[in-house]
Amino acid sequence: MAITQTEMRLLQRVLESPTVPFREEAVAAVVAEWAASHGVAIRRDRWGNVVLDWPGEKAVPCRGVGRRRSAGRTAWCLAAHMDHPGFVLRRMKDRTAWADFLGSVRQEYFVGGRVAFFGDGKRIGRGVVTKCWPAEEGKSEAKPAEFPRVEIALADAAALPVGAIGMWDFPAMRVRGETLSSRACDDLVGCAAVMCAMGRIVASRPAHRVLAVFARAEEVGFVGAMAACEAGTIPEGSLVISVETSKAQPAAALGDGAVVRVGDASRTFDPAVTAMMSTTAAALAKEDAEFRYSRQLMPGGTCEATAYQAWGLRTGGLCLPLANYHNMGPARRVASERINLRDFDAAVKLLTAVAQQPPDTSANEARLKQRLDALLARRRQWL
Repeated sequence: MAITQTEMRLLQRVLESPTVPFREEAVAAVVAEWAASHGVAIRRDRWGNVVLDWPGEKAVPCRGVGRRRSAGRTAWCLAAHMDHPGFVLRRMKDRTAWADFLGSVRQEYFVGGRVAFFGDGKRIGRGVVTKCWPAEEGKSEAKPAEFPRVEIALADAAALPVGAIGMWDFPAMRVRGETLSSRACDDLVGCAAVMCAMGRIVASRPAHRVLAVFARAEEVGFVGAMAACEAGTIPEGSLVISVETSKAQPAAALGDGAVVRVGDASRTFDPAVTAMMSTTAAALAKEDAEFRYSRQLMPGGTCEATAYQAWGLRTGGLCLPLANYHNMGPARRVASERINLRDFDAAVKLLTAVAQQPPDTSANEARLKQRLDALLARRRQWL
């Protein structure tokens, strides 16, 4: 594998960052620290989504504002999300806590699951889920609950602050052979893959613009990504690659490599962007005997690519096969999520190779048309 020790440390830093929808600041802080150390411009849009911006080697200074302008508006945009399904503490009394659960996990997994609560990035409490109410049943007199609610028996009576975030109580990162397990691979592994690729891309200093967008609140309906589209965070004409971990499939199992994602449970993605990714992956496979990939529909869930595409952005998808999706393990018990590190390595290589090319699919499309034209010219006579 080509993953460096520095990149593995970055992956660990990201995975150690506690996060739930709307409470992604620990992950955002790691991204900001990385940007500062690599000299990459960083900003937050009005909704708190984090944007890294390589303007392009041929960018020129903008008069009066001390910034650089990209030579052309079109950019590659590598997109991942900073949240993972988890808990937000509403109240506690003695050794009982009540929390909202933000994200999609089937109800039968909750009772008996162990929870860790965090404050300032550190674990501040533990407990076990004793009850769970679906959102439509967890009502107050004022209005229906927006999210499922749970009751948690705490290990001790130490006061926890309202708003403290909780995650399933598993190690942040454990590596055994090629398998990495974590309480939250989805989508922190995607965030780390994007940062590793951005590091390699910036080192190669391409002439064109490359962005990375780290969105908020994906697990509750792509809220950050949609708000970013509405706010114009991603420049018009950009080509987006949505980076995810996605529930493993028979033809895309752990260890099968990076997946050029043709579509998700809701949509198929931009054909030309997908074709360019596939062409690049095929070329990498010829050059690198260790590189593995597949081109698959991944119907285990709907991802941000669908949201970006619905807002008119040309979007492709790249994912890593994921075991125990959303911590839903065997026998209806929560478990650590798992990925294969060779798949992570392949994803970083493919993102890097694609984004080092100009963000323009026309040349790839022209080559396909030329091959088809030549085939028709040779064989039309037999019609």
